[in-house]
Amino acid sequence: GGVPADRPLLHRLRHLIFAGTPQSDRARYVAWVLAQPRPNKPGFAYSNAGYVLAANHLESETGQAWETAIVEEVFAPLGLSSAGFGPPEYIQVHSSGRAGELTPADPQSCFSDNIVAMNPAGRVHMSLADLSAYLQAVRDRSELLVLPATWTRLLTPSAEASYAMGWTVTRSGFAHAGSNTLWYATAFVWPELDATLVLTANAGPSVARALQMALAGGAGLLAFEAVP
Repeated sequence: GGVPADRPLLHRLRHLIFAGTPQSDRARYVAWVLAQPRPNKPGFAYSNAGYVLAANHLESETGQAWETAIVEEVFAPLGLSSAGFGPPEYIQVHSSGRAGELTPADPQSCFSDNIVAMNPAGRVHMSLADLSAYLQAVRDRSELLVLPATWTRLLTPSAEASYAMGWTVTRSGFAHAGSNTLWYATAFVWPELDATLVLTANAGPSVARALQMALAGGAGLLAFEAVP
């Protein structure tokens, strides 16, 4: 009953050109996604489309663009002054080949990020300092963002998987990793340790994930943070 997983979607969506506002593009994206065949395998599968559908529902209910809402409800309260949408202009990105070679890529190319309609699904950029501030807000369940009951709902995994609303639940906290094929980031949040950690790379996932796994393994994080 869910939407298709990312792999078949992303390959095809990169070739769809939308020319309206992010909000109108999102409505077209949602119509396209909902017209696709439903998955026939039971169980959990991560899909960026789910976040876009949630944003579209928010827009339908409030009349406010998701981009406006996230600025007013998250960026501004936390003082995330560097936060924006799409690739940052000031950092070189790299695509990675099958053999691990890195090739510089134009950060402003239409292929340097996902389509604008997918802003709610990982198309936000910000400085490491601001990202750390956001992770600390998650760690502390800051009421600058939502009420305690909402935090509990957001960070409680479903019965079918060790995945909450946007976070993998680990032995001692939460983790999430993501990529738009030219950037890669992994975040850890440990509430009981009063700590957070983020590993980022301006390269495609095949190289970045290997580097981050080496760093995490060297720090003893892989065994420590294995999903129960």
